[in-house]
Amino acid sequence: MKTTILINLGGGSVGERSAIEAALESAGIAGELHWLHGREIREAAKAAVAGGDGLVIAGGGDGTVSSVAGALAGTRTKLAILPLGTLNHFARDLRIPQKLMLQGGNFNSCRLPFLRRHFCWVVMAGNQAG
Repeated sequence: MKTTILINLGGGSVGERSAIEAALESAGIAGELHWLHGREIREAAKAAVAGGDGLVIAGGGDGTVSSVAGALAGTRTKLAILPLGTLNHFARDLRIPQKLMLQGGNFNSCRLPFLRRHFCWVVMAGNQAG
């Protein structure tokens, strides 16, 4: 499957490029790897879709995942997440391990919520005083 890997340079826990590249290689994940600034992520994801990619891997935090998910909305291109942000709320909610552990070929499906063609994900927190 033609794959593009988009890594947000500003991701809170991106760390060393060599570690990410080694993890991708050891997992057998091959694709066109791009190291980008956050503002470039959405357009790169759109270009991957236009180029016929079947999979886009988003490496970053919640903003990166949101940008890529929005670009993939309404397409048949799959999204994979590398939780490389600071808090990674979305990845945690999906129980994606926070350590950089990559396993090629294993996908779990979930429906992503969209509102007016924009990916939306809501975090709600509360404090109940007792």
